[in-house]
Amino acid sequence: MILFFDENCPFCRRAVLFILNRDHNKGLFFAPLGGQTAEEKLAKWRKTHKNVDSLILIEGSEITYNSKALFRVCRHMGGWLKNFGFLAYLPSWLLFPFDMGYRLVASCRHRLCAVSIDEKRAPWNKQYKERFLP
Repeated sequence: MILFFDENCPFCRRAVLFILNRDHNKGLFFAPLGGQTAEEKLAKWRKTHKNVDSLILIEGSEITYNSKALFRVCRHMGGWLKNFGFLAYLPSWLLFPFDMGYRLVASCRHRLCAVSIDEKRAPWNKQYKERFLP
């Protein structure tokens, strides 16, 4: 599983840190939306999904985004968050309210965290380095 995220967004970077600290299976890899991996894996898909610019998940051959991707990540993490995983399998019309909430947060995500994570002390530079793709 590869989770693509907005590397320029402090809120997104904190969300990645939250996920890293709870992903006990260590089966989730991360890649920036502006990186080489995203270019290679999402080029064709992005032609039909131009407005998706926050969270994209590749699980096998399936690509999900917005709340569905978030719920699938929850299922993967385990613990109490796993309980939200079943929501990823709801039909689109039932996911609509969750997608609206997700889009609302995504639209103001750059303003939600005023302070970014210090790059020199960021955990992805040290203990989680192998879980980040270019």
